[in-house]
Amino acid sequence: MSRLDAVAEALGIGTEEAKQFTRAVRAQFEAAPSYAQILRALRDFRGGRPSPQQVAARIKQFQAEGQPGGRRPRGQTPSPRGRPPRRGRRPR
Repeated sequence: MSRLDAVAEALGIGTEEAKQFTRAVRAQFEAAPSYAQILRALRDFRGGRPSPQQVAARIKQFQAEGQPGGRRPRGQTPSPRGRPPRRGRRPR
């Protein structure tokens, strides 16, 4: 499934309509957001179909919070099983 198909499925519309929707969202940015950012913003809306302006506003909110595309920035992932990362010398 392509990302465009995923957008179409999330909105419950056809592929051509999804293309128009993503164009409308991307038109509100200098640097166009990725499909991953658009999908994340769509998933945040419960019930009903959001407008391109609402999706663009949600993406701008992600960017203001420093959350690129729904992923954590590198180096801020939780360590396995809650252990501190191994850096430098081990304590004795």
